[in-house]
Amino acid sequence: MEVEVTTKSNTKTSYLLDPKTPVYCDAIDSAGPQEKTVPLSAVNTLTIEAWTFRDTSKDKDKKCSPCDAKKD
Repeated sequence: MEVEVTTKSNTKTSYLLDPKTPVYCDAIDSAGPQEKTVPLSAVNTLTIEAWTFRDTSKDKDKKCSPCDAKKD
């Protein structure tokens, strides 16, 4: 799957990602934020407004937070 990234300075870069790549995010509903894992292939449009680095060397179960992924 090709993913095109556009930075705030309008620089565009394309990346090839495995469609099974998981997207870790917080879904927000009436109960509040709920941690979700969504396969990239299930996402039509993904807008990331904030992100953090996921350091897998320190904690194998740690997921990136906060992240704002929207699934259409």
